[in-house]
Amino acid sequence: MRSFKPLCVCTGLGLAMLGCFGAASAQQAALTTNLSGKPFFQSVALNTGQIQQMDFIVRSAGSVTGRVFADEELASAPGVDPQGIAGVRVTLRSRDAGFSSLVVEQFTDDSGTYDFQSLRPGKYTVEVDPANLLIKIDIPVTVQRRISGTVFIDNDGDALYQPGIDTPVDGAQLVIEGRKATSDASGAYELRDLPPGRVELLVRRPEYSGTTHVRFDLFDRPATNRVINIPMKP
Repeated sequence: MRSFKPLCVCTGLGLAMLGCFGAASAQQAALTTNLSGKPFFQSVALNTGQIQQMDFIVRSAGSVTGRVFADEELASAPGVDPQGIAGVRVTLRSRDAGFSSLVVEQFTDDSGTYDFQSLRPGKYTVEVDPANLLIKIDIPVTVQRRISGTVFIDNDGDALYQPGIDTPVDGAQLVIEGRKATSDASGAYELRDLPPGRVELLVRRPEYSGTTHVRFDLFDRPATNRVINIPMKP
């Protein structure tokens, strides 16, 4: 699994506003600013019928949002929006002096999205907990039945391939129910994706009109690998 490093992000500042307050009796006006992250209070004494102008600044809150998904999925289908990973714990931490205790956690939704709202302007890190990266991958298991071996001229007549005694056959044509292979210079061949049960292998030697027939059984199970060497007469 790919490791994750903290991501540094910054939230932006908002806009300035000018306001006026009026009242029939003395009262206290309370304003909250996201610049410091703490409530800010300013007291104003008003007489009956008096209008007092007071300038103040409102800082809009920032947000950090994103998605968690597998790199492999993105690489396998470029240009296609990958499916996110749900249930991953994402932690946001403040990097500003005096705000080390500002730590927020949440888990990604079904689309792999996390969304931290109402953040004070500043610097943050976003951390993804790798312990929560449980990815379900459907892996199809296909039946693999294969045979391989060597086609050779049986010079000593024992039906066993012995290098240095027997002669490999280069270019022999092998066929099983439409699946074809050709032996190489060492006489080696391989046939894949074969059916189960009793099968018949047809072998034709180059420049010869005759065909050798070999019958054998393949087991009905997901993986079957057999080595079948094929002797041919000199």
